[in-house]
Amino acid sequence: MDKSTYNITISGTGVLPETTRASDLAALLINIEKTISETGRFQGVRITEDEIISLVGVDRSSNKLTFAVASILVSSVAMVSEVVETNTYERLPRQAHEALYEVSKQAVSHNWEVRFNENVSLGIREATISKEKQIPPAPPPSYIEGTTSIYGRCIRVGGIIPKAEIQLYQGGILYITVSEAMAKELARSLYEDVCIEGRARWKTEDWTIAEFEGRRISEFRATDPVTAFQKLGAAAGGRWDGIDAIGYVKALRSEGETS
Repeated sequence: MDKSTYNITISGTGVLPETTRASDLAALLINIEKTISETGRFQGVRITEDEIISLVGVDRSSNKLTFAVASILVSSVAMVSEVVETNTYERLPRQAHEALYEVSKQAVSHNWEVRFNENVSLGIREATISKEKQIPPAPPPSYIEGTTSIYGRCIRVGGIIPKAEIQLYQGGILYITVSEAMAKELARSLYEDVCIEGRARWKTEDWTIAEFEGRRISEFRATDPVTAFQKLGAAAGGRWDGIDAIGYVKALRSEGETS
């Protein structure tokens, strides 16, 4: 995995590698890594590596830490440094802002100055977090509510307060509240595809569903693509009769390749 290195300096009274607790350093590393990785995801970076950031050097005579960061996330480090320097925290996703706030709380608690050192070649600006330059907490999330339907596979249902675990078609797991009657009905569709109508609460920052209350199970039957296109053709009233679908798609692709 291709990586680049950059430096962060921690300064303050008595701050030296041999006097800094390992637990304090670990907490700092965890929150810096989360800040950068969540910023990267927000920028559309596909993060699949287990190791995003690693500590590769500590100057024994100073308090400068050298990190190795996946090269695909260098622009994320640059963005974080610019946000801190310009106080434009609204540019960060919530998870990154919250992690950076934890770094700030740690700096204030220990009377540290945490400085992203400038690296012109990587586009990283000098930026400081300290008691005098604190990171404000992230604003509370905003939500919007409405009715919608979700589609997925029911992989678990039950509990004292009935809930269902739905594996969504678009990826991810959604835990929804249901009535006892719905729980019994869903139990008969365990490990099958279902469509559930209900009331959702979305986070406006990324439009993910934060809460979902199931109110009705809709009739749903999965159909293979060939059958689906046959039904679409029938609904078209013969307008697609005589059209070679495969040849038509190939022709479109060849036109796109030569354009």
